Amino acid sequence: MTPFSKFSRVKKGVPSEKYLRIRLPGSFQWFIDPVSIEELRAVFEEARNLQIPTKVLGGGTSIVCREIVEGLVIRLSHFNNAVFEEDGVVSGAGCTLSRLVMRAAMGGYAGLEGLAGIPGTVGGAVSKNSGFLSSIGNFISQIAALDQRGNPVTIDRKHLGPDLSSSLSEFIVVGARFLLPRGNFSSSVRDFTHTLDAHKKKMPTNRRSVRIFRDEFSDGSPAKAVDILQLSGCLGLFSGGASLCSQNPNFIVDAGSSTAGDILTLTSVVGGRVKKRFGKELRLDLTTW
Repeated sequence: MTPFSKFSRVKKGVPSEKYLRIRLPGSFQWFIDPVSIEELRAVFEEARNLQIPTKVLGGGTSIVCREIVEGLVIRLSHFNNAVFEEDGVVSGAGCTLSRLVMRAAMGGYAGLEGLAGIPGTVGGAVSKNSGFLSSIGNFISQIAALDQRGNPVTIDRKHLGPDLSSSLSEFIVVGARFLLPRGNFSSSVRDFTHTLDAHKKKMPTNRRSVRIFRDEFSDGSPAKAVDILQLSGCLGLFSGGASLCSQNPNFIVDAGSSTAGDILTLTSVVGGRVKKRFGKELRLDLTTW
């Protein structure tokens, strides 16, 4: 029997570039954007029974794909509700982070404005504990997820370690509850606007770009990746059609002709220079499929 034949919404050979920030040519072997938790659980169970690997796609902002991504890619764009309550908000994994942060600020909720300007989805941000002036993990009280058997679970934040990406690596995040204090409307909007402006100044103007490192070394010690790359003599480096952004060298920019190999080669060269200069590696933000 052909894998996923009973799932009409599973597509084969779907072009990957339309779902990624850095639009390299390629395809997903199988792809689904489920419309319900029941459909998600059913297709995940089929993949598990057939021993087909699964990957969850958020906003595609930190992913570099090779020509063919084997296995089933699951996108959660339909899990995009955000329900505001007296003490915070419950959001689906597919809600864009920018939308959630803006709505929180406009509603007079304090806390998330420090995340303004970060691209991607809530699910991706939770899984990686994304942050700019603050980390999203600071405001999480519970996470809704599927475990490796496809069973729905609710995980209290206190049961997870500080490294959310490691703690959640065995789960599919489908949503999260955030505890947010009610603040002053004017202050929330002002802080949101200031953070957004500051973040935009640090982001490449070219949308065909991908962030390389997180602001920490692999041993968990904090580091400002931009400064580390400058001190390591990485400015101006390139490989094929991929080059470090002159505005922010912690981003690789695609001129329109780069390949996954170009990007990975450049990442390796940059990482090597950092390790030679500091004796340890920066933690990758970029993910390769």
